[in-house]
Amino acid sequence: MVFDEHTMQERLPSATFKQLMRTIKGGEPLNLEAANVMARAGLLPYEVVNGTKS
Repeated sequence: MVFDEHTMQERLPSATFKQLMRTIKGGEPLNLEAANVMARAGLLPYEVVNGTKS
């Protein structure tokens, strides 16, 4: 499954989506809170967020 920008904007809370765009476009680190929200939304595997899978 592919998550394009439109899909992510629909599935994520506004603040999380904005943080993600700052990470993608501006190179800012993705903070843990945003990563956890993305994992719960199904956009990141839980193992990646929690460092148990590379």
